[in-house]
Amino acid sequence: MKLEHEGQVYYRHIEFQAETRSDMAFRCFRYNTRLIVQLEAPVVTTVIYPFPPGPRGDLVFPVVVGGREVNRWRFDTVRLWKLDARWALETGEPGLMALIPFMRGGHDLPLITAAARRIEEKLPGSVMSDAEQVLLLFAGRYYTVEEVARVAGGRDVMIQSSVWQAAEAEG
Repeated sequence: MKLEHEGQVYYRHIEFQAETRSDMAFRCFRYNTRLIVQLEAPVVTTVIYPFPPGPRGDLVFPVVVGGREVNRWRFDTVRLWKLDARWALETGEPGLMALIPFMRGGHDLPLITAAARRIEEKLPGSVMSDAEQVLLLFAGRYYTVEEVARVAGGRDVMIQSSVWQAAEAEG
């Protein structure tokens, strides 16, 4: 994502990881350096873990020469299950609310419904926004299609979503 802070353009690279990998710091380093060269701007990498356990500590890639550390690359991590779903709802940020089903308390259907309504308010349109589609897809971890369709305003609305159509096309 291209962002700006105090007049400086930078990019945020977001990486989702379902499982902890021992080579993740190296992979982040590789992606980060390539993006910096390609974009000619700073890149901040954040790895989002939806499920426990996640990495034990920070993601750090040390550059070592002759047994001496000469540089250290640190990467942000977010452990979704540790975040409070109500806090995410209060932020009003559609991208964050889309991830509520992975957060602490995020299995609560009224909370998911409230998040869907908030996303609709923030991103109005004739069809469901990507953020709402993602929220409802992830809510499927806990609820049936019928229950999630009620949140979306009916099965017809769900069927019109690009996520639903892609899932149907793949069988």
